[in-house]
Amino acid sequence: MHLEKVPGTVLPLDEYAEGTFGSIEPALRLSGGFSLSQVCSLTGLEPTTIQNWIKRGWVAKPVNKKYAERQISRILIINALRDALSLEQIVGLLARINGSVEDKSDDIIAESKLFDCLCKGMKRICASADVSDDSFRRVSELLLEDFSGTDSGKELLKESLRAMMTACCAALLKKESDALIRNVQVK
Repeated sequence: MHLEKVPGTVLPLDEYAEGTFGSIEPALRLSGGFSLSQVCSLTGLEPTTIQNWIKRGWVAKPVNKKYAERQISRILIINALRDALSLEQIVGLLARINGSVEDKSDDIIAESKLFDCLCKGMKRICASADVSDDSFRRVSELLLEDFSGTDSGKELLKESLRAMMTACCAALLKKESDALIRNVQVK
């Protein structure tokens, strides 16, 4: 199983450090937020898709037409998971972790940190080529060992991250399977 792009983006994985959001964050800070076209360039999503997610309340509204760290992180997470999970499942999972999209005070973890954990986890899983549940469990525990929240919050994050990594791996395996089938059919 090979991870070529940063999950949820069109960015080649090899060019970005493990702390993926940290690679995006300086440009975001300098620009005061990304425009819709910049978010689309980053994610490969159509503007109407992002606008629909905002309209449905799955992503917080941009401020002065600028998307901040919280909104971009959430878009990246949703985009990374949507090949394997329904949008309702993804949004439900994110709501369980961080409550309301408009309220930071109910968050267990910053969504940019959650996105980084997902990226780091996927990089480790793919490097090891071990897609067992034990591997997902070990990686999620390792990534969250320094988490300073409550024990129940930490357990919820571990299980959620495990589910997210499983979904991303399932989507990667499906793409690889599709390519193999196309190759067999061509011959």
